[in-house]
Amino acid sequence: MTIQELKDTMYVYTSPGSAAPSVHMTDAQWQQKFRLMKQTVRPSGQKRMSGSYTSGPAYGGSLCGTYDGATNWQTYAMYINDTLSQLRAQETAYAWFTYQIRDLLSYEHDRLCSRYCPQDRMWVLWLEDRPRQS
Repeated sequence: MTIQELKDTMYVYTSPGSAAPSVHMTDAQWQQKFRLMKQTVRPSGQKRMSGSYTSGPAYGGSLCGTYDGATNWQTYAMYINDTLSQLRAQETAYAWFTYQIRDLLSYEHDRLCSRYCPQDRMWVLWLEDRPRQS
């Protein structure tokens, strides 16, 4: 196998749950992977990702005070929900990690479209115009 052939196949090792895409992936390779992701990601029956603010004891005890704010999960859910709002308002959105696209596919499975921008290692996202089938 040549170095170029190895580079051409490296995108395969980026799973739907992974973080950053392979530096060698092209948009054509991404489109193949995206079609496969659509076959494996199950649509959610929900319109948004759940997650709300919390207020309570930090680290399970009252000695450290209380934490009043968003957890990492809640912050991520806000990102996904904000992105869904942008897309549904017919705006363009962006993603930087494969798992973000996997989660967005859960809520806009049939309409989500993407284009990979290798120079920036990010995706441009939009929704197809056809209405969502229920």
